[in-house]
Amino acid sequence: MKGHDGLALGDATSAPATESTARAIDRYFYTGMAALFIAVAMIGFVPTSLALVSAVVQGARPPPPLPLHFHAVAMTSWLVLLLVQTSLMSTGRSATHRKLGMAWCVAAPAVFISLLIMSTVPLYFISRMTDAEIVQFSIDLDDIWGFFATQLQVTVLFGLFASWGFLARRTDPASHKRLMMVATITVLSASFGRIVSNTRLLPGADLFPSHLIPDLYLLLLFVPPLIYDLTRQGSIHNTYRVALPLMLSMSLLTHYLHYADWWLAIGRDVLR
Repeated sequence: MKGHDGLALGDATSAPATESTARAIDRYFYTGMAALFIAVAMIGFVPTSLALVSAVVQGARPPPPLPLHFHAVAMTSWLVLLLVQTSLMSTGRSATHRKLGMAWCVAAPAVFISLLIMSTVPLYFISRMTDAEIVQFSIDLDDIWGFFATQLQVTVLFGLFASWGFLARRTDPASHKRLMMVATITVLSASFGRIVSNTRLLPGADLFPSHLIPDLYLLLLFVPPLIYDLTRQGSIHNTYRVALPLMLSMSLLTHYLHYADWWLAIGRDVLR
């Protein structure tokens, strides 16, 4: 049956509902992505964190060092801030969002510094170990140095995208919100590494000694934003046109370094 405008009555009644759903998606998409990031971090780190706490309580190992606490607080603060900021925008409180945005000036440097600390401090202590201690603790210098390349990748990419996103906050809001999301994606590689290797919830453990597999899972987090842009905007935003090739290139470069004799030779000289 058709109405006066020639449309089926079913179409006429479903159109407002469809548009309402689209508006809801537009409003809450970035909040949903922020919640997804927190879920990935929790799935990756909660089991190992609980095991660590249990071991400390039982006296099986000493408490974690201060840099690890700092890193955990910095990362948690970043994820929570992203969720709060996206929630403020989704509920129309843009003024509060802008005021709270200055917290990025603390959160982003804290994350960047914590990443640097977590990648360099272990190298310092290993470099001061004796050969006997290296053997005693079964430390693979090549593996340690290869992992250092992965940590450098994360640190550089986070610093790049977080800085770019902060600078674009006034002049290019569309890029700003996407860059904050991309910066967060870059630091979730460790979560995927634990999900793959520890929980085995995702396949690929031990397929490669580098972090190539977790990085590939990391790229899957771009699927929802790309689909969102294509369906709601009609094209992929330029932010992703830059971020995706750069992240993939850095991941492949890091994977190469895990096997490159010249890079591993540098590591042996530095660590010994």
